[in-house]
Amino acid sequence: MKNCLMLTSTDTPNMPSEAQEVINVLSSHNYNVQLLQTNVTSLELYRTLQRGPYPLVWIASHSSEQGLI
Repeated sequence: MKNCLMLTSTDTPNMPSEAQEVINVLSSHNYNVQLLQTNVTSLELYRTLQRGPYPLVWIASHSSEQGLI
């Protein structure tokens, strides 16, 4: 089984259902999806990456002039 790290924000109303749809598709293709959402800290991301490797990283968010939100 391959690993996928998915990072999502929840500031968009449809994000949870869209994230679940992507998880379902990836899971059907033998991916083990690790989901991190909302306000992910650097420490949480670091600890998660240590459990890798993650040949696929999926980022679902929006951006502004301040960066990813």
